[in-house]
Amino acid sequence: MGFWNQIDSFFTESATAKEHSPFRKIVLFLLFFILNTVLLSMDFLPDMVSLSVGQVSDRDVMAPRTVSFVDEPRTKKLEAEVLAGVANVYDLDIGAAVTAEEDISRIFRNVRTIQADKTLKTPEEKLNRFKGLISGLISGPIQDQTVTMLMTLTPAELEQIEEHARTLLRQYLYRGIRDEEIENVRKQAAADVEKLGLGESGVMVLMDITLPHLRPNFILNVRETDLRRQSALRKMEPVRITVKSGQILVRRGDVVTEEQMQTMSELGLHRTQVGMARLLGLALYVLLVMGMLLLFFQRFLPDVFADDRRLLLVGLVILLTLLIARVGHVYSDFATPIAVGPLLTAILVGPRAALMLEMVIALLFGIITEQNLRVVSFVLLGSTAGIYSVVKSTQGYSLVRAGLWVALTNATTIFLMGLIEEIDFRQVLSDSLLGAVGGIAAAILSIGLLPYLEQSFRITTSEKLLNLARPNHPLLQRLLLEAPGTYYHSILVGNLAETAAGQIGADPVLARVGAYYHDVGKIQRPYFFVENQ
Repeated sequence: MGFWNQIDSFFTESATAKEHSPFRKIVLFLLFFILNTVLLSMDFLPDMVSLSVGQVSDRDVMAPRTVSFVDEPRTKKLEAEVLAGVANVYDLDIGAAVTAEEDISRIFRNVRTIQADKTLKTPEEKLNRFKGLISGLISGPIQDQTVTMLMTLTPAELEQIEEHARTLLRQYLYRGIRDEEIENVRKQAAADVEKLGLGESGVMVLMDITLPHLRPNFILNVRETDLRRQSALRKMEPVRITVKSGQILVRRGDVVTEEQMQTMSELGLHRTQVGMARLLGLALYVLLVMGMLLLFFQRFLPDVFADDRRLLLVGLVILLTLLIARVGHVYSDFATPIAVGPLLTAILVGPRAALMLEMVIALLFGIITEQNLRVVSFVLLGSTAGIYSVVKSTQGYSLVRAGLWVALTNATTIFLMGLIEEIDFRQVLSDSLLGAVGGIAAAILSIGLLPYLEQSFRITTSEKLLNLARPNHPLLQRLLLEAPGTYYHSILVGNLAETAAGQIGADPVLARVGAYYHDVGKIQRPYFFVENQ
C-alpha cells in the first residue's frame, strides 16, 4: 500500500503552491490519454507473417481486424470486360454517298460524251479518252472489256445501268459501311447485281463501276466512344473483399495463394512499420473524446473537476472498463460486462458523470469493435438503465437490481438491432442471451470492486450508508447492548431525520445514518447519561 499512499498524498495535498495549480490535472490527463491510446492501438501493430506465394503455411493466420479492400486484379479484369462491352460510336458520313452518286453520274455523262464525239474513230481512241476522263472517279483500274461494253450500250441501256448503280449505292452507303464489313458488303452487292437480270455484259459493267464506290463511310467517333467508356467505368463497382476480424486467412498446411498474400498485405501482416496515419488518427480521436469529457466536468460538474481524487477515479474506471472490453472482445463483445464502468461511476461520482462516461466508453469501445452499431447501442442503453436503477435505489441490493435491468436492456437492444440489420434469428437470440450475461457480470464485478474503490478513494456511497444502517451492524449492536437508551433515542431521531430530509429534498439515508451514530460516543460511559440510567 506504500505506492498507493504516495499517490493518495499527491492528489490530496492542499499546499498553497498546488491548491489552484492545473499541474495535477495535466498529469492525470496525459497519463490516461497515453494509457488509453496504447490500449486501443494494440490491433494497429503489425503481426508479421513470413510467408510467400506457393509456400506451405506452418500455422493458421487470422485477421486481427475487419478490413474491406479493392481486389485490384479482379477489378482490372472487370474493367476490361466492361470496356469490351461498350460499343464503338460511329458517325455516318452521308457526304460519301453523295460523292459516290456524283461520280457515277460523271462516269455515265462521260460515256455519252464519248459516244457522241465523231472525231473518235477507233475503239482504242475511245478507250484512252474514257480512261483520261474518269481518272480519279474509280479507285483502281477499270477493265478494257468493261469500257468497250459501255461504248456499245444504247442510251436506254445506259440509263438503266446508271439507275441500278445509284440504287445500289444508296442501299448500302446510306445505311453505312464499317471497315470490317467492306468485304461482306461487296459480296452481297455483287449477289444483288446478279439478280437484276442484266445479262453478262450488263452485270460486268455494273459491278466494275459500282463496287469500287462501296467504301467504309462509318467514321469512329473517338471522343464519344471514350465518354461512354468512362461513364461505364464510373458506374462499375470495384470488386471488394471483406475480411472479418478473427477470420482465418490461411490454414496450417495450405499452399499460400496470391489472393491470400494480397489480403495479408492489406491487413498489414507484411509491413514492418506501423501505420502512422492510423495511429495519429486514433491518438487525436482519444484526445478529442477525453477532452470533451474534461470540458463537460469543468462546465457542468465543477465539484468533480475541482477534485483531483475523483478525476483520478474516473480515469481509472475508464481504463479498467477498456481493459475489460479488450479482453471481452476476444470472446464475445455482447457478453463483455462493459456497464461496470458507468455503474461504478454512478455510485462513486454521480449519475451525470456516469451518463457522460458511458458515452465516452461507447465511443472508445467502438474503436475496438470496428464501429459495430449493435455493440455501441447496447452499451449506451444498457448502461443508462443501470445508472437509472442505481440512482433510484433507496434500499439494499441496488447493484443486483441494476444488473438485472442492464441484462434486460442489453438483451432487448441486441435483439431489436439484430432484427433491424436482418441477422439470422438464431444468432440474434444467442447474442441477446450473451448480452444478458454481460449485464449480470457487470453487476457482479461492480459488487466486487466497489468496496476497494470506496476505501481507496475515501468515498462514502449510498451502499455503504445502507450497510451502516442495518440493525445488525456490529457498532449498532454494541450500542444496543451497552447503551440501550441512547440506541432507542438514536433510532427515533433517525426516523424523524429521514422523514424531514425527504420533505426538503435532502438525502434521507445520509440523515438517518447520521442520526443513528450521532451519539455513538456514549458507549464509553453510558451510565453518565440519563437515558441509560
